[in-house]
Amino acid sequence: MDASGVIGVLLAAGQSRRMGRNKLNLPFGPGLLGSCAFGTALESKLSFVFTVTNGIRTDEWLSPFLKNIRWKKVSITEGATGQSESLKAGLREAEKSGAEAIMILLADQPFISTAMLNQLLAAYKQVGQEWIVSAADNGICKPPVIFSKKFFSRLATLEGDQGARNILRHHEKVLRVELPAIAFRDIDTWKDYLIFKKEGGDEDSR
Repeated sequence: MDASGVIGVLLAAGQSRRMGRNKLNLPFGPGLLGSCAFGTALESKLSFVFTVTNGIRTDEWLSPFLKNIRWKKVSITEGATGQSESLKAGLREAEKSGAEAIMILLADQPFISTAMLNQLLAAYKQVGQEWIVSAADNGICKPPVIFSKKFFSRLATLEGDQGARNILRHHEKVLRVELPAIAFRDIDTWKDYLIFKKEGGDEDSR
């Protein structure tokens, strides 16, 4: 299959507890932190993107994309805790849209590039639906990850904050696509953010 059947599920409902504020709304490069990964996803060969957010918070980082028709916001309630709940909410919408596969992405990965996402999509096209295709950092699987519809029923049973890690651990056909270390750089705390700014993070980093 080609990339037109792969729908992105961007997880953006985290509490940002370590940051103490909604980090996705922080200034980052020419825009806001959350806008980076989301804009990258929309520019990639994904056929559509569902972004899963916390329905109570404000999401200024989505404002630049309001006229873009290639995405839809999915809100979860404050009580729906854990990464798995966000994933399942996005998965339900993707299934309704007839997705052949989903790519799970994190909204707080601002250094992921369109080329990286397209590299994962190309790898998935080569190996097919029996395989899981995951970004990798020195052999360790990390998001973004592509799951075909073969895995949807298993993803729908996940609980808590484990996300899809258990499936990745126990499935023998996992294609790991090594990405540059910068792709996985975390900005989880205010200290992380200040270090980034000091290093010149007010420039466009993508």
